[in-house]
Amino acid sequence: MSYKDKDFVTGQEFCKILNISNSTLYRWIKSGKIKAIRISDRANSPVRIPTTEIDRLLIEGGAANQEEL
Repeated sequence: MSYKDKDFVTGQEFCKILNISNSTLYRWIKSGKIKAIRISDRANSPVRIPTTEIDRLLIEGGAANQEEL
């Protein structure tokens, strides 16, 4: 199943699709570069990222090959 068939992906799926590290993902979330939804109020709770964020990053300059946007 392609990510395009979903509305949201997990943090792990997002990292795999864009070939980035988990620390980069959370740095991007913290800085506001990507939108994410936390599953609960806990600071270390899992996140879900809208698949539209993947498309946006890829369109904005091939984020799959960049460490920083």
